Amino acid sequence: MAAFAGAPASTPSCPSAAAASDSSSGAAASPKSEAAKALEWSNALLERGEYSTALAAYEETQRLARESGDAALATLAAANAARAAVESAQFDVAAAKLEEALGARESLTDPSARAQLLIHIARTYALLGERDATRRRSAIPRADETLQAALEVADAAGAARLRSYALGYRGELYEQQGRSAEAVALTRRAIQVAELADAPDALYRWQWQLGRLEVAAGHSESALRAYRETAATLRDIRAQTALSADAVGSFNSGSRRSTPTSSICCSRGPPRARMPTRNRPC
Repeated sequence: MAAFAGAPASTPSCPSAAAASDSSSGAAASPKSEAAKALEWSNALLERGEYSTALAAYEETQRLARESGDAALATLAAANAARAAVESAQFDVAAAKLEEALGARESLTDPSARAQLLIHIARTYALLGERDATRRRSAIPRADETLQAALEVADAAGAARLRSYALGYRGELYEQQGRSAEAVALTRRAIQVAELADAPDALYRWQWQLGRLEVAAGHSESALRAYRETAATLRDIRAQTALSADAVGSFNSGSRRSTPTSSICCSRGPPRARMPTRNRPC
């Protein structure tokens, strides 16, 4: 698992832990910088699997963000808190945090950041539906609606890569519901958009997903073709990664990019490929 500290996992110039942690030249830390540091620490706890501790840390981050007037950072903390709550089986808290983050999505003024936040929220709704049987009938449709909203925002922003993720994750959601034909159609659309967007980090994921769907349908030749395409995309990613490592010394030495939410991938997915300059929203 990874957390957006600088979705997915990608983009823009919205308030984030990385942006907020750039304190002014004064000696004393401002409330805003304290909130940003708290978000980064909370994300680190989440990545380590310390879910209950991370949840408490995210709630403290929200308090600090509100005190500093940083509504966007408070929204990110709520979205990440929801994931920590699901992972720690605190489902009532998770549901409340999800609604809180969804209701505050407009605090992220950058459309790409908002689309990425919506994808993250949708993924957490889907996970909540998997983990809590009593909420499945409400959480899964909520995940679907939120992915559709993410798709619309991504379309309006011209964010093709995020559009690919919204389509692909919606295909995964339909696969889990047994809606195989719709899942295949959405996954193929996600592949097409990822190719047009030159987004190999999305492309290999949906190629793998298509292979899995074709296997389930008994289409062995189509499945093999999809898996071969996945392998070819991964080879390209690894070659690009090696070149970038040679060029900059390490992946962390390049320019820092801010991202809106926690990049935690909870799906059954392909082997992960580490991209040198991009992340992935989830």
